Amino acid sequence: MAGTLPAPEAITAFARRCIEKNCQHVLLVGDLNDLQAIETIVDPCRPYALNVLLYPARGFERLKVDLVDIVPLGSVNSVRVLSAPLNDMGHLLKRSFDIAAAGFGLLLLSPLLLAVAVSIRMTSPGPALYRQERRGFNGRNFYILKFRSMRVMETGRAMRQAQVNDPRITPIGRFIRRTSIDELPQLINVLRGEMSLVGPRPHAISHDDELSEKFELYAQRQRIKPGITGWAQVNGHRGDTSTQDKIEARTLHDLYYAENWSVLLDIWIVILTVFSPRTRQNAR
Repeated sequence: MAGTLPAPEAITAFARRCIEKNCQHVLLVGDLNDLQAIETIVDPCRPYALNVLLYPARGFERLKVDLVDIVPLGSVNSVRVLSAPLNDMGHLLKRSFDIAAAGFGLLLLSPLLLAVAVSIRMTSPGPALYRQERRGFNGRNFYILKFRSMRVMETGRAMRQAQVNDPRITPIGRFIRRTSIDELPQLINVLRGEMSLVGPRPHAISHDDELSEKFELYAQRQRIKPGITGWAQVNGHRGDTSTQDKIEARTLHDLYYAENWSVLLDIWIVILTVFSPRTRQNAR
């Protein structure tokens, strides 16, 4: 890390190339005392599921500190300064739970899904389903599936959030939004591997960009797959993000989930999603 550091934009581009090449580790070689340089490099990497490791150039024998998180990397030991939320076993367990739960859910709910699709087609012109581009895991974009609840379909990157008594929402749309039935087609996104059953709710691309500018930690939500439901939603932080307090509350709940994930936590969140009235709080 000696010499002039690259600009944050260049480090961000490098991190994205690492993700595109399925790289899991970034190794920094430098001085442990140069904390500012470490942070300058680590910060642009935080939105991505990367392990950032530090190898002290002067060796550990000269250091009089107790390094807790030392990771073997090849023939050397490195200090982990940023870790991905899930390890390989965590990814396997979470993916297995997603496939089992989403497959069972689609099978069990197929009569309801068919009835809702028919009701939408019969009560307003347009398709029953629509796709909209969202930002997902490690910043990769995908198209989310939803039941159409409005008279308009904003399928691009920009989208205007629903408001109280929004005239764009159809009568059947108001019902399926309040009960979250409009989100059920995302079980297909889960089977595709684009989403997880539980995780941070993905926002439209334009909202993502705007919220990232308002709260520096916001982009770190994409270090784990987006979900149909999440820790923020079951704690009442759903819907409106018009104030800084609401943005921060949702983001901090999502980051707590990413850092404390377990299969049991996923199961608990699914149970709360179905039975807790707080989950439907602020639904519009």
